[in-house]
Amino acid sequence: MTSSTHNLTEPASAALPLPQSAPARRTTWTEIKTFLRMDAIEDWSTPNRQLQQATLMTVVLIVLYALSNMIAAPTHYFAFSVLGLACMDVMATTLASFSLRAHSYQSSGRLEAILMAHIPLWRVLALASLGDVLRSLSRGLIYLTAIALLNGEALTNAQWVAASSVFALGLLVLLSIGLLSASVTILLRRGDPLAWLLGLSSLLLSGVLYPLEHLPEGLGALAGLLPLTPMLHGLRAALLAGQPLDALTPELLHLSLFFALLAPLSLVALLRATRSTLHHGASPLS
Repeated sequence: MTSSTHNLTEPASAALPLPQSAPARRTTWTEIKTFLRMDAIEDWSTPNRQLQQATLMTVVLIVLYALSNMIAAPTHYFAFSVLGLACMDVMATTLASFSLRAHSYQSSGRLEAILMAHIPLWRVLALASLGDVLRSLSRGLIYLTAIALLNGEALTNAQWVAASSVFALGLLVLLSIGLLSASVTILLRRGDPLAWLLGLSSLLLSGVLYPLEHLPEGLGALAGLLPLTPMLHGLRAALLAGQPLDALTPELLHLSLFFALLAPLSLVALLRATRSTLHHGASPLS
C-alpha cells in the first residue's frame, strides 16, 4: 500500500555522477548538490511517475479514512495506520534505493572504477540514494499533514521532540540496513532477498496497520526482532499518546541496540564487498 517501492526504478548509470578522488575531490556539499540535481532531473523526466505516486497516496489516505469511520477501529485509527505507512515507506525506500544503486553501479562496471579511485563505497551509495530518501521523508510530511487535517485531535498532546528523537535513531538503523542490503547485492551479484524479506515481515508483524496485540500468540515475540517495531511504537507513543522523551527509554534502548549491532555489521559487509569487487571484478557475470 505504500508508494515507495512502486516508484523506485533502477537508475541509468550515466545519470549518476562519479565523485572525484583526492586531492581533486570536490567538497561534500558540492557533491550533495550535484547528486541531488542529477537525481531531480532523472525523477522529473518521468512526470507520469509523479502523477501515479500522488494518485496512489491520495487513494490510500481516502481508503484509510473511510475505514476508520466505517469499522469498529481503535481510537484514532486513521492516525495510527498513516503513521505506520509513513514509516514503512521510509524503510522500503531506503532498502530498495541502496540495493538498486549498488546493482546499477555493479552492472555498468562503474563500481570497480569507484573502488580503484579509493572512494569509500558507503559514501557513494549514500550520496546516490540521498534523493530517494529525501523524497520518502517528504512523503512522510504529507502523511503527517493529512493526519493534522483529517484527524487533528489525535495530535493534541503530541510530543514532537520525543518523536523526532525516536525517528532520528530509527532512521540511522534503517540506513545501516540499507548499506547492509547494498553489500549483499554486490556480494550476490543480484537482487538482495534481505530487503524483500525484511519489508514483508515488517508489514505483517511490526504493527503497521494493526496493533501488535492483535497478532496470534507467538508472532508477537518475533515483532521485537524487527527494527520497525520499536520505531513505530515510540512514534505512536510520542505523537498519539503524548508520552515524553523519558517515557520512551525502552524504545530508544531497543533502537540503540539495533544500531550498535547493524552499523558495524554493515561496515564489515561493505569492506568485504569492496575486497570481493577488487579481487573478482564488478561484472555480474564474472
